[in-house]
Amino acid sequence: MNNLVKVRDYENILNEFLSEQDISEKSKKIYRIALMQFFKWVNNNGFSGVNISKKHILKYKDDLREQHKSNLTINCYLTSVRRFFSWTEEKRIFPNITKGVKGVKRSQNFRKEPLTKEQVIELLSSLKNQRDRAIITLMIFTGIRTIELQRANIEDIRFYCGKNVLWIQGKGHEEKDEFVILETPVLKEIQKYLITRQKRRESESLFTSLSRNSYGKRLTVESISRIVKKSLRNIMIDDSRITAHSLRHTAVTFAILQGATLQEAQMLARHKNIGTTMVYAHNLDRITSNPEHKITEYLATKV
Repeated sequence: MNNLVKVRDYENILNEFLSEQDISEKSKKIYRIALMQFFKWVNNNGFSGVNISKKHILKYKDDLREQHKSNLTINCYLTSVRRFFSWTEEKRIFPNITKGVKGVKRSQNFRKEPLTKEQVIELLSSLKNQRDRAIITLMIFTGIRTIELQRANIEDIRFYCGKNVLWIQGKGHEEKDEFVILETPVLKEIQKYLITRQKRRESESLFTSLSRNSYGKRLTVESISRIVKKSLRNIMIDDSRITAHSLRHTAVTFAILQGATLQEAQMLARHKNIGTTMVYAHNLDRITSNPEHKITEYLATKV
């Protein structure tokens, strides 16, 4: 097999690789970005024209860590590089030098925290803007992700099997083939908001911008996050660990606190792996069990 760099320029080999991958266009875009980043690293570090090997991949992994990339980002980059070199070996272009290179371990805990019941009540009571109230109510009561909410259209609200539901395009899905149930309090808030949009079509985005420059256009994920963060700051919650994603954690946490089984909580969150859902249960059990308090009680009469 030849030196990878000398075979042809990166752009051509990358295009050939992507054309043979049976994945979505979105995934191809992610692979392209990740691999172009890798190729740029190869050039910037003077490895062009040399036979790069496993030691170079390990150095690349270390450099990503030194750049303070998140574990999720590092694993995404490494997955793209692994798949690429697996393909080059299959094509007899270049050996797979990524064999045995492991990803970085991701924490089994959560970096974002849920709100308390008191904070939720205060937050909902403080919301005067009907659109923002509908958005935050929907997120707290259903655990919907910001990207799922951003993709939703008015026509996605339907009556299904005796329930009002919102069909959503879930994480990693190409179609709107999952749904969240809209209980009465949530549906009412959404309906109140839609009344404020006098001229609307069913095919339009469920939530639109109110700003002067983009009025009536679909909200971006970033805009939704800002709406939530601003609303939290209005009730004096300004913590990096409490964000729009915290509302999703809040929904799953409340469901478990109210007696939902792990399977029910998994359905709510739409976690592929029940192990992810189990983290919520573990954290709650850790708090309620509180063995530290038992030590305090035991030593209270001794100290």
